[in-house]
Amino acid sequence: MITNRDYFPTVILGATFAGLGAAYANEESLVMERTSFVGHEFINSFHPGVGWHETALTEKGMKLKQELMERGVMSDEGSVHIPAVAPILYNKIIQDSLSVLLQTEVTEIVSAGNSWEVTVYNNSGFRRIKTDRVIDTRPEMAPTELLRSKSLNALLNCGEEELVLPEEIRGQAHLVKGKLKGEIILKFPVDVKDDWFVSRQKLHQFWVNRPEAWKAWTISAISGCFEWRHDQGEPASASPGRVSLPSSAYRNPLEAFEAGLAAGRGK
Repeated sequence: MITNRDYFPTVILGATFAGLGAAYANEESLVMERTSFVGHEFINSFHPGVGWHETALTEKGMKLKQELMERGVMSDEGSVHIPAVAPILYNKIIQDSLSVLLQTEVTEIVSAGNSWEVTVYNNSGFRRIKTDRVIDTRPEMAPTELLRSKSLNALLNCGEEELVLPEEIRGQAHLVKGKLKGEIILKFPVDVKDDWFVSRQKLHQFWVNRPEAWKAWTISAISGCFEWRHDQGEPASASPGRVSLPSSAYRNPLEAFEAGLAAGRGK
């Protein structure tokens, strides 16, 4: 893991699944993440995704999937205990010596002829890194025209071994079964303009007035970030060498990982 250089051929913004995929495709790349979390667009938003077994995988993607299944994080039916994916990713970053800077804020990106200069700030102070290509996988920085919706999710405990989901409230909440017994993920849609404070207030108000069938349920945890939903595709850009690849545009982490692999290879 070499992160103290001043030049990397590729700089990847966001330690998302797409970002990590891009890093695996190009060993001469540097991943920068403003938080201390990896894969947060799925893991920390409590978004397990769908269609895990439908995703076409490369050798690297299959290796990740097999590890998830061997460790019991993913079932044969395709259900996933999404919080348990995080330690596997951290371990892979260390084992495979990926160059990743966590808790690093990008303060400026400027064009420098045929290259780019990225200014960042972390506990070492300000630093300027030169690169030929920037791949931005951060959901919150995706082009606004690609944004479809977002939700604030919560991990619930229903206390039942065999769970039959009750009818959902149309337009107000969506329930998803987790891998563990009694585990449910509540997806609460919010307006795309709602900030974190307003979204939490709306979720709290909804939970206070939740359906009678849910009264015995408890909230185990509220997600640490929004679940963003973006359309795939890249708008025309007049900036060669700068790619927008929001990891939140894909159905599940493996699909985002594969998209990152393709982008890292220049496809």
